[in-house]
Amino acid sequence: MKKNLLRKWKLWSAVTLLLSFFGLFQNCGRSFQFSENSLKSTSITAPTIWSVRTLVPTNFTYNYEDFQLTEQLSAPYGIAIDGTNNVFISNSYRQYIIKITPANIITIFAGFPNSQGKANGQGESASFLYPTGLAVDPTGNIYVADSENALIREITPTGLVSTFAGTGSQGSSNGPVASATFYFPNGVALDPTGNVYVADNSNNYLRKIDVTKNISSQAGSYGQFGITVDASGNIYLADGNSHVIHKVTPAGVLTTFAGTAGTPGNIDGAGAAAQFNTPRGLTIDQSGNLYVADSGNHKIRKIDPLGNVSTIAGTGVSGYVDGLGAIAEFNQPYGVAVDQSGNLYVTDTGNNLVRKITPQH
Repeated sequence: MKKNLLRKWKLWSAVTLLLSFFGLFQNCGRSFQFSENSLKSTSITAPTIWSVRTLVPTNFTYNYEDFQLTEQLSAPYGIAIDGTNNVFISNSYRQYIIKITPANIITIFAGFPNSQGKANGQGESASFLYPTGLAVDPTGNIYVADSENALIREITPTGLVSTFAGTGSQGSSNGPVASATFYFPNGVALDPTGNVYVADNSNNYLRKIDVTKNISSQAGSYGQFGITVDASGNIYLADGNSHVIHKVTPAGVLTTFAGTAGTPGNIDGAGAAAQFNTPRGLTIDQSGNLYVADSGNHKIRKIDPLGNVSTIAGTGVSGYVDGLGAIAEFNQPYGVAVDQSGNLYVTDTGNNLVRKITPQH
């Protein structure tokens, strides 16, 4: 019996050492109780291992009518996914929105390379001025935080662009969408009832566009960037200047959900014990897990519904490496989105890439 116990202990020790070396032993859920005559263990919950690959390189080929042309990513910021797993990206410094189908066919969906403006219209006839955050509603309409135009734009599934809210002048006026104003809006998200929320960055306010198309200010937070909403209508904001993630209840109560306010850092842990460094993009999966593009740490972080923070990909060093999450490297990731299968998509802004992170179960 003692020999069998010793053999099991040596085997478990070796496995533990190997997993710890690769940084994959977090939350394995394995525990032992030892006595002289028994060896008992609880059930194992295997850790999720993530794999990172490049989905869109800096120089990419896209379809235009009957031709294939070459374009480049330049400061890709926002990213969103529709119900059929089409991926949309705001290629901010090139002034257009990209669409990537599940078959990896790339098209310029709205706007035209280097064409600045705020013209409405179909596809390439429309124009933007440094578009950032994106969101998609259940019918496939895309909402764009057209940052330097101080507008929120809407794109139909067929590519028709219109102005959804704002006058094009910078300001903080509430009221009907045709007369309200924004000041460098960065993030946009929708709740389950169809209200649109805007992280109005330079106004330092969360703005709400309700279903009657009336705009109000909901909560103040310095340095708003990413925004997402859970199934219960709770709103989460990435406060990049305070290095925290805020939560805003449907009643408008703002609290800090994770991170240490005013203290940049790179620590996993529960709630206020965790640290971020200039968090940007946010997304939420069907189980209520948040994913954060932790830009200053060059990492993708996960926050479970209880507020426990962990790292799923990135070493903390700026770079460009594909592979398992523990060895992959990013350079100032900005946007993050999740599909229905749990795959993550990241705008790796400093590298001018789009990356895909896949859970390996």
